[in-house]
Amino acid sequence: MLIDSDAANDDGNVNGTVSKRVRRRQYREETKERRKEAKLARPSPVVKWESGLDCTTFLEVGGVSRVAPYFKEFQANCKHRWLGRRVVDVLADEFNAYNHDYWVAAAKDGRLRINGAQFDPEYCFNHMDTLVHTVHRHEPPVRYEVEIVHLGDDMLVVNKPASVPVHPCGRYQFNSIVHLLARRHGIDGALPVHRLDRLTSGILVLALNSKSARAITARIEGREMRKVYLARVRGEFPLASPNDTASVTIDTRVVPDCIKSLGADYSRSQWIVSNDPITCVSKKFSRYGVCHDKGKPSTTAFRRVSYNGTTSVVLCYPITGRTHQIRIHLRGMGYPIANDPVYGGVLCQGNTRLYVNPVVDEEDRRSALAFAERVHQGLVSYCPQCDRSNDHYVPADPTTQGGLFCAEIWLHALAYSCDEWTHATTPPDWSRHDFLDDDYLRPVPTDDLEHF
Repeated sequence: MLIDSDAANDDGNVNGTVSKRVRRRQYREETKERRKEAKLARPSPVVKWESGLDCTTFLEVGGVSRVAPYFKEFQANCKHRWLGRRVVDVLADEFNAYNHDYWVAAAKDGRLRINGAQFDPEYCFNHMDTLVHTVHRHEPPVRYEVEIVHLGDDMLVVNKPASVPVHPCGRYQFNSIVHLLARRHGIDGALPVHRLDRLTSGILVLALNSKSARAITARIEGREMRKVYLARVRGEFPLASPNDTASVTIDTRVVPDCIKSLGADYSRSQWIVSNDPITCVSKKFSRYGVCHDKGKPSTTAFRRVSYNGTTSVVLCYPITGRTHQIRIHLRGMGYPIANDPVYGGVLCQGNTRLYVNPVVDEEDRRSALAFAERVHQGLVSYCPQCDRSNDHYVPADPTTQGGLFCAEIWLHALAYSCDEWTHATTPPDWSRHDFLDDDYLRPVPTDDLEHF
């Protein structure tokens, strides 16, 4: 049928009738709007970190949080590279904290299950298989004193101690910042919006609802946030660069006034810039490094604060936010963080201990004895970590995986800011100009080190 163009208006009306095409389009737009309104009206989901706390016992004395071992299930779906291979062989290859005999024994006694059922150690992975591993989990101890810097309706800012991760990961669950906030401060549902390594201390920003999390994340991605760190590095960091470096804009508003009190060098030093590109060099060990061919553009500015004859305190201003960026750039410049065993520093007397207050209170002594009894009663014969004489356990090598034996490094997030707010912490003790690092950096035998 032919239609006179003058008879149809811009909305597709023909003689006053809306066409089917236009009605479908209107329906889609109205449905989209309704869904959008419903999503905005829906209460924001909140992560409840307190859940599961009743599965174990905690001891918090002397500044250290300890968790009694508990049972936990880990689940994994069959990956394509696993198809046709024996389950125990795959686990021995890809999860080598335990040796092959451990996985065989776990399959025989039911700690390993495929699709909810026990299986023979000769079983090979098939499509759609789901593997469940029940472990007797031993969490490393951590420092539990979390200072609340700011608590608002939408945002929480804390001073994170070194040794504790931000969220559950790897060997840590209840000994994480989000769980400590729920357990000790009654702040449940806090959402981390940026990363801060377990070994690093300092300012950590968390959102208290999903709307705030999205807003802060958008600012971080838009590079509207500014942050500065303190680091103590090996050697005499230069006061100025002997070579021309790429110019960067340094917003000194984020630098706290306390910097000048940490050392006289800050007033007479200049910013030195590193532009080494960074890439992941080992996914298995979360190791990163400089790669000029495939690395991502990375920029950090540094400025000397003090030098004590052995080590220097340096102010660090990351322009980009690559993983381990400050640590890698300092190593690349020849001034690694002195106690960072992963990137050029050393394992030593100071960073292989938590250095906490001694237990002197009688109530704390009773709590420690009760906790030790609880742990003793919960020992499991097949658990390699309960019985270190069990050779199923494969300990990490301190010479290649020093971070697992380390409680802290000299890297501290000093201040975090945007145009609306600035939050800063008190500088750590190791950043003082009169800090004596000789005893701290004394070598430590690696034979008897415990994992952190």
